[in-house]
Amino acid sequence: MKKVLGMVVSSVLLLTGCTTPEIESGETTTTAVSELDGAKLVQQKCNSCHNPDTPPGSRLAPPFFAIQKHYKKGYGSKEDFIAAVEAFVLNPSEDKVLMKGAVKKFGVMPKMEFDQAELHAIAAYIYGGSFTHPSTESEALSPMEQGKEYALATKAVLGKNLMGQINANGTDAALTFCNEKAIHFTDSMANELGVKIKRVSDQNRNPDNAANAEELAYITKAKSTLKNGGEIKPSLTESEEGYVGYYPIMTNQMCLQCHGQKETQVKPSTLELLAQKYPNDQATGYSENELRGIWVIAWDK
Repeated sequence: MKKVLGMVVSSVLLLTGCTTPEIESGETTTTAVSELDGAKLVQQKCNSCHNPDTPPGSRLAPPFFAIQKHYKKGYGSKEDFIAAVEAFVLNPSEDKVLMKGAVKKFGVMPKMEFDQAELHAIAAYIYGGSFTHPSTESEALSPMEQGKEYALATKAVLGKNLMGQINANGTDAALTFCNEKAIHFTDSMANELGVKIKRVSDQNRNPDNAANAEELAYITKAKSTLKNGGEIKPSLTESEEGYVGYYPIMTNQMCLQCHGQKETQVKPSTLELLAQKYPNDQATGYSENELRGIWVIAWDK
């Protein structure tokens, strides 16, 4: 498993979610989400990138304990801390970077659209939250955890290249990358790791990513669980030969640039490109924290 951790190239995605009481902005006051809701939002929106339990080699962005440490060191008061985080997230740029090492490793996060109340809540939660330091080793992993490592490693490689395209050339370039390179990168990771890896969905964009009957059964059940307020769990099937694991792929704000509502979230130029490259596309209309599809990981014992 150290091989998995050592070979992966990391990327950057988004910083979202969290909590705070009331926020004053000019002459208006907005009541933000509660403390309890903030913890839920962190799990839904943040942990895919900033989870401190993600092994270092598979990490997509700096974990919250590191963000909190650096910003508290750089800004003495809570107010300055919150203001600095807000300023960076609203308009990320290298001249505002405090965590130089993280930017060299992950790149500068792209500019995102945030609700002002939630953005203030993000910064307040990071300031006051209790975040654990990740373990530096991943020994004696269970088969379920081992499959997750493979999925995270592949996600990190795809994420690095995808975000590089978004930052350099915009959403349409990222869409072209997905069309031409995503399956190639996935196959390359599978060969390197000695496993079988694919991404599938019930609302596939690429016909090669259509889920089969067994995968559809898991996706249908998982969507029902999510709709009823439950938490989607990975699934692992064991046979005499090996294992097959299903690992959820959840949407976040970044995904919605290509997978969101056509009328409000996907740019006209992106829609035009989608029509050209994917005439039978089914992969729009999503909102945040919905099941976009699953990683399917298969490996021998």
